[in-house]
Amino acid sequence: MNKVLVLGCALAGALALATGCNSSKADPKHDEALKAYDKSLADLDKQLDDLKAQVAKATGDDKTRLEKVWEATAPKREAAAKKLAELKKVAADKWDAAEKETKEAFENLKKALPNRDAAVRAYESALADLDKKADALKAKVEKATGEEKAKLETAWKATADKRAAAQKKLDELKKSAAEKWDAVEKEAKEAFDALKKAIGD
Repeated sequence: MNKVLVLGCALAGALALATGCNSSKADPKHDEALKAYDKSLADLDKQLDDLKAQVAKATGDDKTRLEKVWEATAPKREAAAKKLAELKKVAADKWDAAEKETKEAFENLKKALPNRDAAVRAYESALADLDKKADALKAKVEKATGEEKAKLETAWKATADKRAAAQKKLDELKKSAAEKWDAVEKEAKEAFDALKKAIGD
């Protein structure tokens, strides 16, 4: 009886040890998710630094507006960082629920920041649409002859130059710091308007 009890206890101990080892073993998918959150937070922190710098330089109504954005954003950054810290320590069986809360906290932070990404995506979409119209113009050039061809080739060259200028401004906009965003965005809009005019949009 004692031997059975000892053996049972030994087996139970071994099982507990094995279970403990398995539960502490990191899930590669969880590691990847944590790295992605770390990178996302670092990127968002850069936007926050830009916003803070913009607040410091602004005056009048602009400063008041930006201060309100900052005041709404700072607590959401703390909440996102807190949820990420909790996610890094959570047990495997509680990962899904904790990860959902972390994702929500990050989404709240993104929404609080000025939505520059949406503006960039809108320009990218506009450029894709304009490229289709430019391709149609190029097709006309290839089919045309004589004076019509010469006329269309001139229009095509002007369009190609303005397309390159629009792409350049879009690339600058993607890299623009917050305090320079408005000026660069204005230049991007002008470049896109010029491209539209050249295409005849």
